[in-house]
Amino acid sequence: MRGQKRQQNFSRRWHCSSASLNQELQDMEALALRGQNKSPEEANQMIQIQAWQEEVERSRQGQRDAESKLSYFETEVQKMRVEMAAMKRDAEHYSRQEHMELEKRYRELTDLLYYKQTQLEAMASEKAAAEFQLEKKVKRLQEAQVETERSRVSRHTSSSWEEDTEMKELEPLPLHHRHMVGASVQLQKAAKLIDSGAAARATRFLWRYRTARLSLLFYPVRRVYLVYKIFN
Repeated sequence: MRGQKRQQNFSRRWHCSSASLNQELQDMEALALRGQNKSPEEANQMIQIQAWQEEVERSRQGQRDAESKLSYFETEVQKMRVEMAAMKRDAEHYSRQEHMELEKRYRELTDLLYYKQTQLEAMASEKAAAEFQLEKKVKRLQEAQVETERSRVSRHTSSSWEEDTEMKELEPLPLHHRHMVGASVQLQKAAKLIDSGAAARATRFLWRYRTARLSLLFYPVRRVYLVYKIFN
């Protein structure tokens, strides 16, 4: 009875915690969807967040597997308890030899029951550990989401100031030169992004996908070419 109450308590705790964690993940996924059209540096952070989301999902799957195994062992233990109770009631009606066989079977079932209960406790511990890891990963994902949003706001403010400064510097130049210099600045920004340490993960992503890599590299060049064709 104590084992059943303990498992019921584990199950109630798991469902409450799972509902709370699912709500947090849904909120963070909605926030992540709003940030899809971002700069390459923000895209790099979104890739890292998606990796953490996949890791959290794997932890959740492991926790569901642990709960399934736990339920299976509970069913097996309950069946053995019923069988042992029935055998104990009927033992006095059997002959001595049959009684000895029943005692032997009873001892075997007792040993097996002890082994199953040990496994049941191990699975309960594994489930609790999986739940703890899931909470840690969700918290880590939430912190990363907040940091990404903070960085996005900071970069947006800095980028706006830099663009205003660059436009003021280009105002004295002819219109043709403004477009040429602006395209050159775009090319320099792309090169700095590829060379920066903060874009290491994005660089690995581009290395794996050739189409994305070519698009990123040739976009500034193509822009310079179009500007040149328009004004010549």
